Amino acid sequence: MTSKKVRIFNIKYSQKDKEVINEYFNQVLEEAFLTNHTFCRKLEAAHNDIYQPYASIACSSATAGLEAVFRYINVKSKAVLVQANTFIATSHAIQAAGGVIVPFDLDDNYVASYKDIQLAYDKCQEDGIEVKAVCVVNISGRGSKDLLDIYDFCNSKGIKLVEDNAQGMLSILKNKPLGTFSDFSIDSFQTTKVVACGEGGMIHAKDKTDFELLKNMIFYGKSKEQPLFFDRVSGNFKLSELNAALALADLERSEPRIKRRREIDEMYNKNVCSIHFRHLDNPEDNLPSNYKTIFIAKNKEIRSLIEKDFKTNGIGMTGYVYKIPINQQPRVISSDKFIQRDLPNTLKFCNTHFTPPNYPELTNEEIEYVSDKLNKFSIK
Repeated sequence: MTSKKVRIFNIKYSQKDKEVINEYFNQVLEEAFLTNHTFCRKLEAAHNDIYQPYASIACSSATAGLEAVFRYINVKSKAVLVQANTFIATSHAIQAAGGVIVPFDLDDNYVASYKDIQLAYDKCQEDGIEVKAVCVVNISGRGSKDLLDIYDFCNSKGIKLVEDNAQGMLSILKNKPLGTFSDFSIDSFQTTKVVACGEGGMIHAKDKTDFELLKNMIFYGKSKEQPLFFDRVSGNFKLSELNAALALADLERSEPRIKRRREIDEMYNKNVCSIHFRHLDNPEDNLPSNYKTIFIAKNKEIRSLIEKDFKTNGIGMTGYVYKIPINQQPRVISSDKFIQRDLPNTLKFCNTHFTPPNYPELTNEEIEYVSDKLNKFSIK
């Protein structure tokens, strides 16, 4: 085993960052209102500027945000067509809201397949299941060039389009922010995301009426007309003021950090060359924030050997996106509210992709080390 170590992830705050965070925390403590207050409003206002004309609602996590949306549009006993290469959180939100999970496939560029969304919808029609929503997942900020067509399709069928934008924040598609191609979108501030506070999320609503009603879905489904009554089933999804303050501070320093992630991705793209795998390029008209750098191995066996090679050389293999799709997860397939479908591109992607380290604290020396090991990889 080598003594060289490249961490799976790292996060650092400069002295200036710490001063800003301390100032914000002190304000929270002075106000002594520890949840859903001043800094939640500031964080929402900052997102309103990014996601215009969408309106934003701070929540305790992206999972909570998704659940609030699915509860609000009432997916109970109705189908949600959902991209299968996603974290269990997406399916959890659908299940918690009582929806029927119907997975759809990726296209040849490994983003949401417009064609398979249509096929999944047709399958539900044949089976007599009402479709309430489509949920696309902007993995690593990679958005389908067909998102506008997907939205038009949903609109024509009277169903809602939801973007799980947990990995897509501050990514651009067709000169628009990802998260603005749908009726609702949700960002994540989880520790490893491009803007982080440990746990937290943000809901974005296109329609102002939806926005006003959704605000009460993060507080147990409180009635808008009669504040002492609760007329919708929901949960306590409010965001802590300390988390909101930290997320705001991280958002304010995000531009150079995302620039660095893009630089790292481009360095891998330029410096790594192999007959065994390839760098996964961006979709058409897409500028991701590069939450992940993604490579595609020729087959599952090669990916497994690269994993072993990384371990031998002290390189942290970052989390996959994702290794096990939701249509293979026990809690999903054991549910009576699930329809299994054949998803060949999803299976291929989940079996062959891998993600070397990409985070702003990564040094050029470390990138060169990882690139060198990838270039020297061979099948013995």
